[in-house]
Amino acid sequence: MHEIPVPFGINNSGHLIAAQSIQVGGTYTCPYCGEELMCDLSSMQNKMLIHPKTNNCISLSDSYNKAKKLIKDVILENKKAETTIQIHQNCYQCLKEIQRDIKYCSFEGVQTDYYYHDSVCDVIGQFSHKGQSIYLGIEIVSEQEQDWRPYSISNGSALRSWIKLKASDVLKDPYNWRPLNSKLSPRLCQSCSNTSKKGSKIVAVADKYSIPRELYTTARKSPDKPFIADIETCYRCSEVIPVFWWLGTPFCEDEPPFPRPYTIELRFSKQYGGKYWANTCPNCKSIQGDNHLHVFETAQFKDLLSPKVKSRESNAISMLMERTKLFY
Repeated sequence: MHEIPVPFGINNSGHLIAAQSIQVGGTYTCPYCGEELMCDLSSMQNKMLIHPKTNNCISLSDSYNKAKKLIKDVILENKKAETTIQIHQNCYQCLKEIQRDIKYCSFEGVQTDYYYHDSVCDVIGQFSHKGQSIYLGIEIVSEQEQDWRPYSISNGSALRSWIKLKASDVLKDPYNWRPLNSKLSPRLCQSCSNTSKKGSKIVAVADKYSIPRELYTTARKSPDKPFIADIETCYRCSEVIPVFWWLGTPFCEDEPPFPRPYTIELRFSKQYGGKYWANTCPNCKSIQGDNHLHVFETAQFKDLLSPKVKSRESNAISMLMERTKLFY
């Protein structure tokens, strides 16, 4: 019968014990399959837990062990400036998949079968950031693995960062990590990053004109406030000013929610032929027309028009163009 050493076992109290810490007379079971392990105490400097190769335990899987070795080797290559590694995760705002590059020499060390705060990392890589050591725990999931590991890094691990990789994916391309699950520092895709930067600019412009931040949001997806803000250049004074969308625009004749930005006023428009609640310039007080803000192809809030409103406003534009001919 072929015997294989394993790094950890579970004692009678249910605690995970490293092979080097086993005691004479102790009983230990495999943390993956529950089978009783044999203790080799012939050398006190090199104690061992032995797993008989009698079942389909993940720790005996060829793909699992090959993948674990490959990940370790790839991290060592990165440490020696021989390779970069690609890791995939989701943008924390839109959930789109993005790819990050782990550049040359990012890793400073690597270990396999690492015990960390009641979790077992198949591989753990070490970084250094601002003088502090940071660890990335990696768990390899075998094709034969069916049950939830009792000491999985995803089961309340104290690790700051971890990923779970499928063994078959690692064997196909060990330099391209596509986690089944992960805990990584949040990242934005390019689109959301640009939106975030624009959001900061919008807030700065609104602050300039003393519009309270609690009245609006810059987020167009799942807004939590009645007013969505953007910026526009006033056609009259050329100042960059804040403008707002709310439910009911464009050409809203019903009073908007209150409190509201003071730049939203009930104003008369000769082109419209009546009064509606409009954005106004906080600098020169001129109306910022709803066609320019909501309806035209280049409008700031064009993407927020519902299909019904788009159809209605298309007809309204045609009527408006006919009406404006009377003034020329």
